[in-house]
Amino acid sequence: MIHGAGLSDVYWAEAVLTTVIIRNRSPTTAVQHMTPHECFYGKKRNVYNFKVFECTAYMHVSKEQRRKWDVK
Repeated sequence: MIHGAGLSDVYWAEAVLTTVIIRNRSPTTAVQHMTPHECFYGKKRNVYNFKVFECTAYMHVSKEQRRKWDVK
């Protein structure tokens, strides 16, 4: 998400937080096809504010040629 948006690596924490929010509001088979948020709080969350954004494709970079937070 960071590289697709053209942002610096300093925003990795916000990208992780956004990923967690999306995962918690997505249905999963682990809790009988409910969202984790719905299972914990007992009510569904509004996901109408989720936006579709463009997807950039990357070529695989081997482990020897990348650092920990670089694009894979």
